[in-house]
This record gives sequence, structure tokens and C-alpha cells, in this order.
Amino acid sequence: MPLAAEVWEKQITADGFLYHLSSVTFYTDSLLEGHHCGGICKFLVMNARVLKRMSIVYHHSQVKPEHAAKLEADRRELRLWPRASADVLLELTPVDRFPWF
Repeated sequence: MPLAAEVWEKQITADGFLYHLSSVTFYTDSLLEGHHCGGICKFLVMNARVLKRMSIVYHHSQVKPEHAAKLEADRRELRLWPRASADVLLELTPVDRFPWF
């Protein structure tokens, strides 16, 4: 079950963690609404004070044509997330295959 950003606030209690994370990459096989990646990604963008770059890499063959509009909406939503670090770069990137294959 996907967890909202508010849930992660209660789960992540590591001292200083949010003050040291500068770059993170998530690899996901789905960008459908409610996917587990969304909550933790949003939480980190909203709370990681020195975050410079967050990449969400997805396998583009998993995105069906009927989901193309949703993908574009996801891109627009990423730009609207409140950010703890004003200069964080958020990337949503399609790949043909993940690097470990």
C-alpha cells in the first residue's frame, strides 16, 4: 500500500538524515497513481534541507499510451511540490532498461 508523505514523517527519525541527503535516485517500474514511490519522494523533497537532485527513473515500456496524459500530469505536479531546498532539481526520466540488467 502506498504511503503518503505525512506517513514518512513519522517513519524517518534518523538524526541529521534530512540535513545530509544531497542526491537520490529511485528506480520504479510504474508511475501509476498511488505507487509507493510517490509518498517517499514527496516527503524527501519537502524535508531534505540540502537536497540538490532527485531522479525518478522509470521503465518507459511499462507506460502504456493511455497513461501518457497521466505521465505529463505527474511531470507538472513534480514542479509544484513544496521544497525544503530551493535549488533542488527534480527529474522524471524514462529508460529502456535499468542499469543492473
